[in-house]
Amino acid sequence: MIKSYVTNLAKQMNVPLSKVSTEEGGKVGCLGVHILNVSHNNHVASALLYQSDFENLQNNEQCDRLELKVRLALDRLKMLDDEA
Repeated sequence: MIKSYVTNLAKQMNVPLSKVSTEEGGKVGCLGVHILNVSHNNHVASALLYQSDFENLQNNEQCDRLELKVRLALDRLKMLDDEA
C-alpha cells in the first residue's frame, strides 16, 4: 500500500521514480519505524516513517506526517536529479 501511495504522490509532484522500497527499522535497531527509499538515476533519498503512520494509511485515516515525510524525500530526490 505504501508503494502505491508514494508513487501517486510522485506523479502529483512530477518526480520520476525507478524504485520504491521499505525496510523495517528493527533490522537497524529502530523499533516501530520503517525506512522508505525512493530512487531514480542512481540517486536515493530516504525517510524514516513511523509504524503508526503506516497503520493510519491502511485504515484510510488522516496521515499528514506521512505525507510530509514522503514529499520531503521526493523533493530531495528531485534536487539530486536536477543537480546531475
